[in-house]
Amino acid sequence: MLSFSSYSLFKRQVSSPGKWILKENQRFFTFIAVFLFFLPLAKQVFAGASASNWVVVVNGQFANSRTIANHYCSARNVPGRNVIVLPNVPEADQITVDQFRDTILGPVLKEIEVRGLAPHIQGIAYSADFPTARLCMNLKKLG
Repeated sequence: MLSFSSYSLFKRQVSSPGKWILKENQRFFTFIAVFLFFLPLAKQVFAGASASNWVVVVNGQFANSRTIANHYCSARNVPGRNVIVLPNVPEADQITVDQFRDTILGPVLKEIEVRGLAPHIQGIAYSADFPTARLCMNLKKLG
C-alpha cells in the first residue's frame, strides 16, 4: 500500500522528466533559431581571405610562372592589381635568407605598399619557378 508521502515522491519523479525534456527542447530550438539567424553570415565569417586579400607573385623570366599565375588568378578571381611580376628572380633552387629578402620578399612588400594594398592583404601566393629552399646561416659561426 502506498502512503501519501511515497505517492507524492512518485508523482514528482514522473512529472520531473517531462519538464526536463521540455527545457532541453527549448534549448535545442533556441540553438537552432540562433544558428539559422547567423547562417547567412557564416560564409563571410568562416570563408577566410577572399581573392582580393591575396597577392600573387610571378617570376617574369619564365613562361611557366606567368601561365600558372594566369590560370590561378582566373580561377580565383584575383584582381589584376594584386599580381606582382618580379623581373630579376635568382634562377637557383636554393638561395640564402638574405638573397630571398633582397631579391624576392623586399620588392614584393615594397610593391604592396606602393599599390596601397597593405591594409587588406592577408597572404602572398608565389607562382612557379621560384627558389624553393632558403639556406640558413651557419649557427657555428655565431658561437
